[in-house]
This record gives sequence, C-alpha cells and structure tokens, in this order.
Amino acid sequence: MKCPKCNEEIKDGSIICSNCGNKIEKNKEDKNGYGCGLILGCSVIISALVVLCIKSELSPGKFFITYLIVFAIVFLCTNIIYFIFKK
Repeated sequence: MKCPKCNEEIKDGSIICSNCGNKIEKNKEDKNGYGCGLILGCSVIISALVVLCIKSELSPGKFFITYLIVFAIVFLCTNIIYFIFKK
C-alpha cells in the first residue's frame, strides 16, 4: 500500500503515513455502493437473457430453478471480476 500524498510504501491498514504524517482514508473507493448495484443489476439482466434464450427447452416448473442457478453463477462471476479489477 502507498501513501497518496508522498507515494511512500506503508503497511496495509495504516492510519497515518510514517513518512509524511498524512491521514490515510480507509475504503476510499466505492463509497456510494455503485459497484455493488452495478454487479446486481448486470447479474439480473445477464441471467434473464441466458434463461430466456433456453426457455423453449425448459418445462414451466424448471424455469424458476434454472433462473436461480444461472443467476447465482453469473452473480458469483461478476463479483469475482469486480474484485479483481477494482482499484
């Protein structure tokens, strides 16, 4: 982890930079929760599109279960991608 002010390497979880004394803010990114909302929204849309594409092959009783399974897989994958690429 680096200090945003002096760019000196500091320990993860530090509150103050030992080099310049700058206060380090925790979890600065995603304060408004837009990342989580984006993940959920994309997961719902992608899951719906996938299940609608295979709807003709499903019996009515299996449609909801298939949607939940596809949603869980897509939601997990989008979360993994989000946390890998989040800065």
